[in-house]
Amino acid sequence: MKAIAKHVIPASLLSYCRTAWRKRRTFLRDLDLRTMSQETFVRQLKELGFAPGATIYLHSSMDALRRRVPSLTPFKLLNLLKEMIGEEGTLLMPTFPFSGSQYRYVQRQKIFNVNRAPSQVGLFTELFRRSEGVTRSFHPTHPIAAWGRHSKELVAEHHLGTAFGEKSPVCKMRQHDGLMAGLGVTPRDCFTLYHVAEELHPTTRAMQYSTDSFEMTILHGEKKISYQVTPLTPDLKRRYGRADSILQKEGILSYYSVKGLEFSVTNVGTFLRRSLELIDANTYYGK
Repeated sequence: MKAIAKHVIPASLLSYCRTAWRKRRTFLRDLDLRTMSQETFVRQLKELGFAPGATIYLHSSMDALRRRVPSLTPFKLLNLLKEMIGEEGTLLMPTFPFSGSQYRYVQRQKIFNVNRAPSQVGLFTELFRRSEGVTRSFHPTHPIAAWGRHSKELVAEHHLGTAFGEKSPVCKMRQHDGLMAGLGVTPRDCFTLYHVAEELHPTTRAMQYSTDSFEMTILHGEKKISYQVTPLTPDLKRRYGRADSILQKEGILSYYSVKGLEFSVTNVGTFLRRSLELIDANTYYGK
């Protein structure tokens, strides 16, 4: 009997197919003209967990939000979120000063000015960074801004550790039963929590980080702080599909869509605990 030859799909063809699929999805999305009222949107925020006293790290796409909730401006959204969680709540957002590769950023950028470096992860995050009462962490590549009751506590030690380690604001959110929510985006698009899980586990931590190190200077007013950055390995392909599917199936990670707008939410502590178990079981990565 003749052996059956195994056919390997070339990487270039896989890349082409993924690009074509993304373009098709974007095209179909743009044809979808459904919108929702601000009242309906507020009900969905309540479903996600925006309530008095909540601690929430938010990923968002203002373009997606304006497409589906036309009456919503960035200022309205920010005021709405603060009003819903109140002064006893805490709101956090990423304010990373670069886009693309962390490795390439630290190769060329040697100074991080906490007060002046603009966020490069969306206009809404920059508006939040500049708003009254917001505190920004000192981490030179992955600073996080926070407002509310636990804001100063959560960001205070970020520069004393790594971007996603035990001293990071997201990791510390476990102490306050914190949530990570997405408006117009999902964790698959943003990866923050997945990187935190990788950082906490010794097996994946060794795999994720480069052996190179770069010195940066953190500026805060007259204060100068030296910081040694060990960046994530450049161009390393990560596939969180398997973990994502398991976490959804178990109800730990929730995705849903209303009028074409994507919503997502997970409890930070539960997500990280289960993700570490998946890494132990070698079922974290995969298609």
